[in-house]
Formats: sequence, structure tokens, C-alpha cells
Amino acid sequence: MLQIKTNNNTIEIYTPFNRDFTDELKNAISGRKWDSSKKCWTAPLSSVYADTEDELWDNLDDEVSSCIYAENFIPTEEIKNFCEEFDSDYLEWLYDCGKRIHPRVYLWADGFYRACNQLGF
Repeated sequence: MLQIKTNNNTIEIYTPFNRDFTDELKNAISGRKWDSSKKCWTAPLSSVYADTEDELWDNLDDEVSSCIYAENFIPTEEIKNFCEEFDSDYLEWLYDCGKRIHPRVYLWADGFYRACNQLGF
């Protein structure tokens, strides 16, 4: 059974031995160490989360940019997992990301904006 605890500025991960999980943990979390006295993995809490919100969005922007192929958007598992955290119905709108807006839409929006300005809205 997996159990995760936070202790001050560290995170403790208790889990039965599993080679695949251990390999994934080593790749995913920097600064992790095996604590033989507690029989758990420990890591600085800051290594588990993005350092800043800006860094998170920059990483996501890079990931999204690498998923656009000509006119198609093919999301990676990382993007799917990220979107699922915010919206369980993400599959309804995710594949519309990255599609280009037809220039007529921009022209219509500009015309609408100008009309509203002339009418005093």
C-alpha cells in the first residue's frame, strides 16, 4: 500500500518494493533518497511541485507546442493527465486546442467591435 507523508520540508513515500515504481520515482523526483532507518523514500517537498506557477505554465506551454502537427493537435499523456485534474470532461474540448481560427472570425470580431464603438457601447 502506498502511503505519502509530509514532514517539515520533506516528503516521505512508503511503499512495498516494486521495481517499476522505483524506476519511475527515480526519474520523476530529483533529490530523492532511500532512508533505511524509516524504510521509505524521502525528497525535498520543493522537488515534487513546480517551483513557481510561471514555471508550471512554461512547461505546459512547451509541452502543448510540441503536440501541434500541422493542423492537428495530438496531446501527450502528460497533457491528458494535467487536464483531467481540472476537468473530468476534458476529452470533449481537448482536441479543439491548437486549431487555427479562420481569418474571417477576426474580421467579424473587429467589425463588431467598431460597430459597438460607433453605437456608444
